[in-house]
Amino acid sequence: MENWTLILNYSFGISSFVLMILGLFSAAISYSIHRTMKRFFFAFFGILAAGAASTLVEMVADTHGGLPGLLRAAMFLESFFPSFLMPLLTLFLLYASGENWRRSRLFLLTGILWIVYVLLLVVTQFTTAIYVISADGHYSRGPLYPLLLVPPVLLMVFNLLGLLRRWNRLNPKHRLAFLGILILPIIAMLIQMQFYGLYLVGFATSLSALGMFVFFLMEQANQAARQVEENARQELNIKVLQMRPHFIYNVLISIYYLIDADPEKAKQAVHNFTIYLQKNFNSIVQQDLVPFSEELEHTQTYLEVEKMRFSDRLRVNYEIGYETFRLPPLTLQPIVENAVKHGVDPEQKPLQITVRTHKTDHKIEIAVEDTGPGFSTEPGNNGIGLESTRERLKRFCNGSLEIIPRDEGGTIVKISIPDLGGRG
Repeated sequence: MENWTLILNYSFGISSFVLMILGLFSAAISYSIHRTMKRFFFAFFGILAAGAASTLVEMVADTHGGLPGLLRAAMFLESFFPSFLMPLLTLFLLYASGENWRRSRLFLLTGILWIVYVLLLVVTQFTTAIYVISADGHYSRGPLYPLLLVPPVLLMVFNLLGLLRRWNRLNPKHRLAFLGILILPIIAMLIQMQFYGLYLVGFATSLSALGMFVFFLMEQANQAARQVEENARQELNIKVLQMRPHFIYNVLISIYYLIDADPEKAKQAVHNFTIYLQKNFNSIVQQDLVPFSEELEHTQTYLEVEKMRFSDRLRVNYEIGYETFRLPPLTLQPIVENAVKHGVDPEQKPLQITVRTHKTDHKIEIAVEDTGPGFSTEPGNNGIGLESTRERLKRFCNGSLEIIPRDEGGTIVKISIPDLGGRG
């Protein structure tokens, strides 16, 4: 039995040391993690690595005997290094909860308990009541040994109560991380108390510390991904807003001249333009895919405003074969706007725009065909409107945008969206 206990203890000690060296290396090379978190885990893994090394030295000294000085020093360090973990964990819990540690009663209490524990360790070196190291270099527990366990147990309990009190301030991953680092060592301590000579607490703490690091690293990566996504959305929204000023200016000028020439038509133009602006601003703040019917209605409102400006020089035809699907907001309207902008020319024949949709086995296609003079089909050379639409399609639904010149003159802008079986 003693041989198996010794083998297990060496396995636990070596595994803990290796895991913490791995943790130190991971914390050192992790650039995505916040600086405060990086410092915490670097300190936490370093303390645990030092504790695991002390445990290994203590086991060697205790096994071979005749080294009472080395055994006493290793025993002291084995208990001293891990004692830093609970106050350090309290600091990190307060940080994760958004609290100031200087004003925290929890930190004050854990600090007092840590000082009491360190004082007990120092007193232990001058008494045989807590543990004894014989002249031949062997360790045995004294009658007051449980007294040495009181401060660490209270530290764990108070940290656990502090975690429960701050439960709603933490996200789910952080809750699991803190719960693991507190519960697993307590379970290991209870097992260790039942099986004398088994060193399980250090290994359990090392495992839970590494798990805590992984949870926080995952959450930090998720936050970074969400921030990148939000930045991309904001950038796309800015690009969408950049499309508006020139068009708005032209519409207002047209309404200005209509007021004297045709007041009724001017009133209708203002009404249509107001509806257009309302739908446009709603689309800008919309973060999810929208039904195609809404996007089509928005495009039709836009075209009513443009027909007011260009009259018979603009003609529109709709061939909607399929419309029960969703797409990013402000997808169709900017394409139609681009066709109007490049296609209406007083010196040329009226611009004809056709909007078509149809569904294949695996995708939905939207085509906007115009009879204008055409423009560049190379990505990056189509202005803010089409490039923004291309980015939005790719990001929000893995769609694509293709620009094809018409044989008879003009342009076809084709959108392909994977058919996800969603309803419009």
